[in-house]
Amino acid sequence: MAEYFVVVDVDDQQIVNESEDFLSLLTTLPSVNEYGPSMDTAIASRFESILKQDSSKEDVELLLKKLAVPINCKLMGTPKVNPELWAQLSQKTRLKDVKLQSVQKMISRSLVAYAKLTELLMTNSRSLPTDFVKSSLEYLVSGTNAAAAAQKDLAFERKMAIKPFLNPDFSAICADHSLQPELLFGENLVDTLKATKATSNVVKSVSSRPNNKSDHRFAPYQNNRNRGNLNWRGRSRFRGGGQQHRGAHRSSMLGLNNEKSTR
Repeated sequence: MAEYFVVVDVDDQQIVNESEDFLSLLTTLPSVNEYGPSMDTAIASRFESILKQDSSKEDVELLLKKLAVPINCKLMGTPKVNPELWAQLSQKTRLKDVKLQSVQKMISRSLVAYAKLTELLMTNSRSLPTDFVKSSLEYLVSGTNAAAAAQKDLAFERKMAIKPFLNPDFSAICADHSLQPELLFGENLVDTLKATKATSNVVKSVSSRPNNKSDHRFAPYQNNRNRGNLNWRGRSRFRGGGQQHRGAHRSSMLGLNNEKSTR
């Protein structure tokens, strides 16, 4: 198992490149927020009040318990790092992942809240105006899509935070953008690593394969390279040497010893 989780030193240049990529993304963000129409003043004030106040540890725990992830929709949850891999990570990397998990848990619970409200609307849809149900569902779907996108991005960000510490042959497992229900890299991590290693070997083999067109050039005088020598008298008519050479080559292929018999 250890060969799949060999931890390597982080390349400083790689960190610089990733930081530059991140900064380049910031330049694509709009410099001014795009605001929509005003909403009810009382509701806006209440939401701003919620955003300003700090949540205690007890409040967060109560919220997580109240909005527990449904057992039949585990993709809403926050997957843990596979234990085989977690044991190989540095303390700093673990701490970073725990912080990202905390944020992902909050997004996860917002998805649960959207789902419960959707279920509540569908249960009482017959007693509610059709237009009201339709408009409510449209906002719920939009909010769900936004939270789902954030959920996927955070899962990917967690993988990328682990990638620099993995053996390069197996770092491709971090490129998967899909969500996993309980473990960050899926249930069958060992099989995934084996497949990744095999793919890596194939890619290396193909990239290192020589180009036949460039290696085999036309050389019309290749067999006559010794004719410039005045002592050259042509190919020897004695074939014993060739036979002996072929016999030695065959012995080496069969694993036989070329030393003379002492019998």
